[in-house]
Amino acid sequence: ELDIQFKDSEQACLGVLAGEFDLGIVTRSPEVDARISHQSIWLDRLVFVAAADHPLARLRSVTLEEICSHPALLPDRKFLTTRVVEELFHERGLEIHTIMSTNNLETIRALISVGYGWGVLPEIMLAGDSVTRLPVADVALHRNLDCIFHRDRSLSRPASCFLELLQSAAAGP
Repeated sequence: ELDIQFKDSEQACLGVLAGEFDLGIVTRSPEVDARISHQSIWLDRLVFVAAADHPLARLRSVTLEEICSHPALLPDRKFLTTRVVEELFHERGLEIHTIMSTNNLETIRALISVGYGWGVLPEIMLAGDSVTRLPVADVALHRNLDCIFHRDRSLSRPASCFLELLQSAAAGP
């Protein structure tokens, strides 16, 4: 039996360490604990998005200066996506005005789609037409998605099969 639960990366790491979970899919590998092994599964490309009728979506090319003059919807700062975005703006001496933070990317996507602000989402979430990719030149954002497991525990048969499935899907056809 395969039991799938949605947790943030920190909770997944703690669950793997405590033996609550065989595997975790995280957006960052644990930095400190040597008891956790990890395998990179795929590189998740992140893109700037806004509602189709947002002023930024009407531009042929968008600069970071133009983006930061509008309110943002981003996950909490403890999440890698937000840290990557903030670092990009900080490196250029720009500040983001985040009007709301939520930890659910689907909620962020829904709020962006009705015009509450711009955001950064995984490219894979852009299916459909509820949000529009902003044409930001010379910016490439991504995050690694890793599979983590306890170094000193054997994986269960379902966990091993799931890990193989992830690796196969990441390798592509």
